[in-house]
Amino acid sequence: MGNIIGWHCEDCGAGERFYCGGGMMSFNEPAAVECSRDGSFGPAMKKLLGDGIPEGWTVFTENVFYKCPDCDGIISGRVLRIDDGSGGWITFHIIPDVCGNCGEGLVFWTDKVPMSETELFARCEGYAEGGCPKCGRTNVLVDAGNWD
Repeated sequence: MGNIIGWHCEDCGAGERFYCGGGMMSFNEPAAVECSRDGSFGPAMKKLLGDGIPEGWTVFTENVFYKCPDCDGIISGRVLRIDDGSGGWITFHIIPDVCGNCGEGLVFWTDKVPMSETELFARCEGYAEGGCPKCGRTNVLVDAGNWD
């Protein structure tokens, strides 16, 4: 139910792999309700889903990726896509961890826009064309596929 986008260096083994979208088990995931109920997702989600997913609603948990504004690293995140059955939907961005490379967090107004699959693919193609960021060699391959 999602695309796999990545790159790997045949020489040094460096690489990145991005599992975009979500899997079959991502529909109405009990963990999303539990995190809403216990307040882990904040007061708005506690109010919205704290008593469970309302009848006729669907909640889908999806993987997303953000570009760190400080070091160009990738920060993994997740969103909840909520369909209330009326034709509208809500997207709730779960606060991601800080960047694993530099320790910086995202700023709400400017940084919290997930990268598109096109942007992720362009990042991977850039390494295939320009060389591995770890070793500098040009034996870099782009990976693509589907999961779940």
